[in-house]
Amino acid sequence: MFDFNISTLITCLVIFLVTVHVIFALKPVISPVNVPTNQRILWSVLGFCFGAVGYYYFLSKLPFSIIVESHRDK
Repeated sequence: MFDFNISTLITCLVIFLVTVHVIFALKPVISPVNVPTNQRILWSVLGFCFGAVGYYYFLSKLPFSIIVESHRDK
């Protein structure tokens, strides 16, 4: 039914993986959390390099009051 060779499968997986990493790099840019620009850039770089792990690692290091405050202002 499906006639994929291994190179096509690897290409699809790499495209998907890069797309996911780009999404996690863009999420800090559009995030309502009020952090300085240099930390936002670090957050984006971690999200791009490590994907969800880098994004949520940096998010876990932010004070909870900053996160709640940004969502309360909506």
